[in-house]
Amino acid sequence: DESIFSYEKMYGMKPAHITFHRDGVCREDLDHLTRYMQSFQIPFDFIEIIKRPRRRMAVYTNGRWFTVQGLCYAKERMAYLCATDPRESVGMAQAVKIVQKTKCLSIHDVVLDAYKLSFMHIHSMLKTRLPITVHYADLSSTFHNRGLIHPRSVHEQALPFV
Repeated sequence: DESIFSYEKMYGMKPAHITFHRDGVCREDLDHLTRYMQSFQIPFDFIEIIKRPRRRMAVYTNGRWFTVQGLCYAKERMAYLCATDPRESVGMAQAVKIVQKTKCLSIHDVVLDAYKLSFMHIHSMLKTRLPITVHYADLSSTFHNRGLIHPRSVHEQALPFV
């Protein structure tokens, strides 16, 4: 409620679409979420971002395997995305698995959003392999578990690392 209200207050209209990025496997009640979002009349997508899918992605050319940043394999509502291009000494990049639990956008648009969001880490010159939504969720939970973020603290408008 507060996020939608804040968006309306800032931009003078409701968002045209919302994508929820779930860090890991979906355990949410999607029927309830669908009814809730319909009450706002805002279309949405619910996406699982699985960080360790036990898959690697590489291209084989001229007798050599190499990683290509932006490489994607998509099928129906699931995709694997290689969002980074590590140095040769590191080996193959680890892909992320993207699973679309609802179908508003195409899987291509969902993957493209996740890929573009992987460029948005503002405190690093290095590119993260995760969309920033999931990367910052990880940082938030780590900061909270260490007692560095408290509810109703002075950091209600922004997190210390953003």
